[in-house]
Amino acid sequence: MNTTIDNPSIWTAMPRSGRMASRVAESVEAHMRERIERGLASGSVQPGDALPPERELAEALAISRGALRRALSELEDKGVVNRQQGRGTFVSPRHRAEQVGPMASSSEIRSAALLLPAAGSEFFAPFLRGFESQFRSAIDVPIHVRSTNSLQDGIEAAIFESLAEGDDAFVIAPTGHTDVSLAAYRTLRRFGMPFITVLRSLGGEITAPSIEMAGDHVADLLADRFVERGHLHAGVFAMHGNANVRRTIERLNDRLAEHGGRCPIDSCAFGTVRDDVPSRWMYPTQATSAHTVERHLDALRDDLERVISQDDPPSVIFAASNALAEEIYLLLLDMSIRVPTQISVIGYGATPRVLGMQRRLAAVVVDTEDMGRRAAQMLCELVSRTRPLDDATTIRLDCTLETGFTFRDLTASDSERHPTHGEDAQ
Repeated sequence: MNTTIDNPSIWTAMPRSGRMASRVAESVEAHMRERIERGLASGSVQPGDALPPERELAEALAISRGALRRALSELEDKGVVNRQQGRGTFVSPRHRAEQVGPMASSSEIRSAALLLPAAGSEFFAPFLRGFESQFRSAIDVPIHVRSTNSLQDGIEAAIFESLAEGDDAFVIAPTGHTDVSLAAYRTLRRFGMPFITVLRSLGGEITAPSIEMAGDHVADLLADRFVERGHLHAGVFAMHGNANVRRTIERLNDRLAEHGGRCPIDSCAFGTVRDDVPSRWMYPTQATSAHTVERHLDALRDDLERVISQDDPPSVIFAASNALAEEIYLLLLDMSIRVPTQISVIGYGATPRVLGMQRRLAAVVVDTEDMGRRAAQMLCELVSRTRPLDDATTIRLDCTLETGFTFRDLTASDSERHPTHGEDAQ
């Protein structure tokens, strides 16, 4: 007797958010075929089983019925399903899952996916290098890198697209928590697919191994160094004003307050406040045209002018990437604000810093190449099942502050500040 496929682990919601939703809808046929074939391989789906009614299936996948019908037509042409007028749509009795086997319990995976914000940035380039060398020494399969552009809908879209294209092991850098993103993580877990997170853990109901750079650690390091150098009013510029960034700012404010200092929200600026609104400004590596660069630099300059025009402006600005710190430095120079005499600038990025401008900037640095190697080792352990998929182990990375020439010591005498390079970084 045939049954209806109503297992929620088969029909998973796709993103509902405009542009990304339409991108995922375009691959719905591949997505559905992948789910059917995995179900056939695992035994949860049988040839002849009925698909849910079109209305229910379109709602479950969060796509239009028109897009669903086009996908079903493609599946019928390929012999995956059989559509019967007035009765419904059924898994073809002749279709078998030759193309897709059951999820490997060893290293027999087809490909791994790395879902990272600004994957081509100087922060992640060493990470990719470390991951690839370590992972391929153990498992020689293709590695697909997808940039999620630091926006939350990019995360869930990348997960579903990777699933549709056959990736079955994942490294993910989460940027936030929405119902859709949690649904995407649940999908990975339901299908028994190994995944780890980097930069921060998921938290909540879903556990997975993680390698994170705790915001509290960064805030504590900055607070200690600011106090040592006499900076008691700090500002923060970050691409995204999400909850994690705001918690880091609150921590920095609290730590400075212990010494009579502060890092108030009025001295901070964010390129994006919420995931559902366009960015006012972005990291330079994310800009897609000269017009976009100019528009976003104008917005960044407006925020910078707002912060430094306060009656009592911050003496130091922490920028959440080296690229952003460079842009702030150049804008300050254009505004005739001397760095570090009038204000100090500190970036955040990977080590080693090889470019000339990066070497001059003070920055909080992380060994992201080592993070990549550790991520590869952890993912290999998940694939081989020597580490449980729901393991909650968190590896916390160390960070250090390289002072450069853009971080002034307000407690030093003039002759001690920059005896070789002069008082200003210009």
